[in-house]
Amino acid sequence: MSSKTVIIGIVVLIVLAVAVGGLYLLVQKRMIRESANQFAAAQTLYEAQRWSEAEQAFENIVRKYPRSDVAPDSMYMSAVIAQADGRYQEALEKWERFAKVKENPRAVEVDYYRSQCLENLGKQAEAAAGYERVAAIPQAREFGSLAKAGLGRIAEAGGKLEEARTRYEEAIALAGTPETRDVAERLLGNLNLRIFLDPVEDEQKKAYLVQRGDSMVRIALNRNTTVDLLCRINDIPDPTAVRPGKRLLIPNPEFSILIDKSDFKLTLQSHGRFFKSYKVGLGKHGSTPLGEFVISDKIKNPTWWSPEGPIPPGDPRNELGTRWMALKPLTPGIGSDYGIHGTIDPSTVGWESSNGCPRMYPHEAEELYMLVTIGAPVKIVQ
Repeated sequence: MSSKTVIIGIVVLIVLAVAVGGLYLLVQKRMIRESANQFAAAQTLYEAQRWSEAEQAFENIVRKYPRSDVAPDSMYMSAVIAQADGRYQEALEKWERFAKVKENPRAVEVDYYRSQCLENLGKQAEAAAGYERVAAIPQAREFGSLAKAGLGRIAEAGGKLEEARTRYEEAIALAGTPETRDVAERLLGNLNLRIFLDPVEDEQKKAYLVQRGDSMVRIALNRNTTVDLLCRINDIPDPTAVRPGKRLLIPNPEFSILIDKSDFKLTLQSHGRFFKSYKVGLGKHGSTPLGEFVISDKIKNPTWWSPEGPIPPGDPRNELGTRWMALKPLTPGIGSDYGIHGTIDPSTVGWESSNGCPRMYPHEAEELYMLVTIGAPVKIVQ
């Protein structure tokens, strides 16, 4: 073979290599462009809450462009949608697939969501192990708090109520965002109320034998509690039917209320410690006053004295709902017409929507009314 032939062959190979390389680059650029466009379209479907279509679009990207830059994010979004839809076995499989992505920056998050799927599938031991792994990572941040809450749920489901309470308290301590804190506070608050209402003598409730001349009203006044609460704890349908010698459990919670205007939250405290929190609506344009108060009166099914005249209980125009807890100001310069109440419009809770009074969801206003007494301290802060 002549040297000329060899040179020609080399040139041909170089030309072919350049051509193939150019074609590969063109294909790659096209793939990058198409996958990016399809991912953007899938995101648009997701943001429009067209969940099923979005999930299918993300899956199409994973299948058609498995090596693209958007394939991992598509796997992630597909798993998120499946889990939000309650398809936990399918979501678990998708999280397992996503976990195989090399150098995955969401490894902690994946472990948390896998554990949540396992919890919902009834695989408590596996879920607890996953939550423990996440909670042990200092960099887990919000997922560390959520993992502690998960451990609390598993403990509570297993009847380990004090362990659950500890886990929820740890979750609150770790929470770095209002949303994560709300998750833990809701769980702890519900557990606290569950334990508190349980008809078992403990540190919060002591036994008492009804004496001759006693009434539920007198007992409640003497023990700084409410008739509603005594009836609830002791399963008494008719408070007038209580007779001497009956054994009652009397609570001693020493409730106080803290309302934080910055996050529209009412926190009920017992002996100065967190007991339960509730969302509230507040006064328009910041009109809910800051300061210290006491509950001075409590009314079931109150009349609302509107600018147009009295609106009776049960009237759909009555903005107070079914409960009114009047606030007597201790801070100088505050008017005396404020109170905590329910609402006929739950959509007004969580933002500045009232004429100045804190308003609550109807069932939560009724719950708070049952718990707190006249004279309970209230503080409103910014």
